[in-house]
Amino acid sequence: MQEHNDLSTEIYDLLKGGRQLSISGITRELKARNLNEHRLIVTGYLRALHDLDCLNEFDLSPSKIYTLKNTGDAGNFTKSGAGDVKKTCGCTEGGTDGAGGF
Repeated sequence: MQEHNDLSTEIYDLLKGGRQLSISGITRELKARNLNEHRLIVTGYLRALHDLDCLNEFDLSPSKIYTLKNTGDAGNFTKSGAGDVKKTCGCTEGGTDGAGGF
């Protein structure tokens, strides 16, 4: 598998501009970018981003639809000086909250 940006950067890129995608849609588009993550891995990752308040999750049975938290801006994602997308939240890298940072 090729080296790539972290999954949060790729998900941000997929959802920016107000896009709404299901888990299978996100997995399919990641695969088109040569990121062959299993659908269950992507599902867990999306759930974690939702729990960290980065994404909105809408239940459209039987699917879940994801959008960025604030479609007018980057939500809780911010770009560092190097252009990388990072999540700003209460978690800090190496923190003691059990989240391990983001």
